[in-house]
Amino acid sequence: MWYNGKALICFSGSDGKFELSCMLASVFQSHGLTTLALAYVMEEGLPKQFSCIPVDLLEAAAKRLHDMGYKKVGLWGISKGAELALTTGSLLPGLVNAVIAVAPMNTICQGFTMKR
Repeated sequence: MWYNGKALICFSGSDGKFELSCMLASVFQSHGLTTLALAYVMEEGLPKQFSCIPVDLLEAAAKRLHDMGYKKVGLWGISKGAELALTTGSLLPGLVNAVIAVAPMNTICQGFTMKR
């Protein structure tokens, strides 16, 4: 099945694992959907904790996909990533056309740090 003009940005939850984002993107791509795996925390150059996560990275990714000709851009996030997807979708309604929030909290909770 081909999803013409649609793209999906995938990102993980509180584990911060980029590998999960890549695996999810691969699954969606295998069904013909253009998908971008995105890290937003705990990678080089990104926040090292789940506090004050900017939506700028998602905004830039969505803009880039629109610039590439994708008319519809969706977000797929799980857990803390679902909260980020819902927040970003509400802040950027002109760029984000759909949000898939898997296992979000019913509220956006305070940030937290993980000791490593």
